[in-house]
Amino acid sequence: MGALFGLAYAPQKGEKTREQIKNAVEPALDNLAPMIKKAQETARPIIAEVKKDLEKTSSETKKKVAASVNTIADEVPPSRNLLKPLKKRFFKTKKGK
Repeated sequence: MGALFGLAYAPQKGEKTREQIKNAVEPALDNLAPMIKKAQETARPIIAEVKKDLEKTSSETKKKVAASVNTIADEVPPSRNLLKPLKKRFFKTKKGK
C-alpha cells in the first residue's frame, strides 16, 4: 500500500505511474481470484443447509401458530368467536395437513 502511495506522488508522467500501479496490483488480483472461488465453493453447501433449516423451522413455526389459533378459536364461545375469520383467512389448511 505504501508503494502505491509513493508511486502516486512520484515526479513522473501519469501514464508511467498508472502502469506501475497496474503492474503492482495485477499479481494480487490474480492470487485473489482462486481464493474467492474457494470461499464460494466452501460457502455454497453451508448456505444451502442453512436455507433448508430455515425453511423447515418456518414451516414448523407456521404449523404451531396455526394450531394455537385453532385451539384458541375452538375455546372461544361461538357468539364471541372472532378468531375463526382470521383462521380461515390466514391459516388455510389443505386436507391431510
